[in-house]
Amino acid sequence: MQDYCVPLEDEFDFGSFTNSDVSSSIVDASGANISFTVTGNHDSIGGLNDNLKVVVNLPDPSLETADHQPIRGTDSEIAVATVGCRYQLDLKVFFPTGNTLTGIYRCRLNGGDLVLASGAGFALNTWHTITGINLVAGNTPGDGLEIGIVPGNITSREEFDNSDIVYFNEITVKNIT
Repeated sequence: MQDYCVPLEDEFDFGSFTNSDVSSSIVDASGANISFTVTGNHDSIGGLNDNLKVVVNLPDPSLETADHQPIRGTDSEIAVATVGCRYQLDLKVFFPTGNTLTGIYRCRLNGGDLVLASGAGFALNTWHTITGINLVAGNTPGDGLEIGIVPGNITSREEFDNSDIVYFNEITVKNIT
């Protein structure tokens, strides 16, 4: 544990994002044979407004995907998280009716260790609050906050559907004191 950790309390605001803001602040950091379409400012999703929408795309569903497929949020405040310090990730996630993808898998901050989040099996068509994902900041500030929505090394197309959608809201990162 560090003697001093840069104070951090950051909440991503997807309502004020335009599509160009999303592309510069929330990055499609997908791996081989998978990509994400990421857009902001989606309203009236399960009663919440100003949501981030992520659509999963598989260019070739017969091929395995890369080992880690995160969406990545970067901004100047997250970049200053102190290496070795502990931070807490909280978020709300929504899986719409028709999805086969129903989980958040691994997360990390600035290239730190991957942390198993909440797993799979969430009910569809309702918001789920996930709190207390404890992250230790790594030494790659440009990596920002990564949220893995698809498990690594998928060899079965049945694990999720092409064009599955995930919505996020109230993503916050703050110090653990």
